[in-house]
Amino acid sequence: MSAEILTSAVHYASGDLSFRGFLARPHQGDARRPGVLVVPEWWGLDAYAKHRAEQIAGLGYVALAVDMYGDGITTRDAATAAALARDTRTGAVARERINCALRVLREQPEVDPNRIAAVGFCFGGSVALELARSGAEICGAACFHGSLATPTPARPETLKASILVMNGADDSFVSKNELQAFEDEMRAAGADWQLFSLGGAVHSFSNAAADVAGIPGIAFHARSERRAWRAFEDFLLEVFS
Repeated sequence: MSAEILTSAVHYASGDLSFRGFLARPHQGDARRPGVLVVPEWWGLDAYAKHRAEQIAGLGYVALAVDMYGDGITTRDAATAAALARDTRTGAVARERINCALRVLREQPEVDPNRIAAVGFCFGGSVALELARSGAEICGAACFHGSLATPTPARPETLKASILVMNGADDSFVSKNELQAFEDEMRAAGADWQLFSLGGAVHSFSNAAADVAGIPGIAFHARSERRAWRAFEDFLLEVFS
């Protein structure tokens, strides 16, 4: 971690549950900065999500890596992760928790509350899209290799955020029908949206440790990671301008 980036734990509550977020911010300057919510993969708020938050802080933003499960729970067991993610990926619980994290980020003294975006990875990408679909007042939502399906599609009168999706062209977890349904949803909602299809990439292509899980269809793809991250940096510059 760069010495110019400050990090701290952020404790907050939603209902009867306690959450432990991870805040990363630039050390220099008193001016309020745009804020970015970082939603982890289904493993929980682990080192990868914290690394991405620090990377975003290095771009000059304030980043809050979100705890979606409560009490900072993480796991390396796929069955446990699937169970934790089942009710927190989309729907009412997901939207309540991510909107709670949004309020926490807005309350940080270093953050410009009118310039907020969200980014998520796999499970977290789905959550970032749910935040936008909920009608949250955010500038943009970016999804890296996440599921695009939702029980509550975006509506023209509620969707306010620009949308960026980076999808592996060979991702077996996202079907052609799901991609088509997402495109149809965005068109019907009158969204400002982009969908990148990255050749050679599969699910979780942005995580250098993806292969460690040993799950078929999940693998790191360095070229796609570089291209997708550059697109994301440009997206933030655009939506915060």
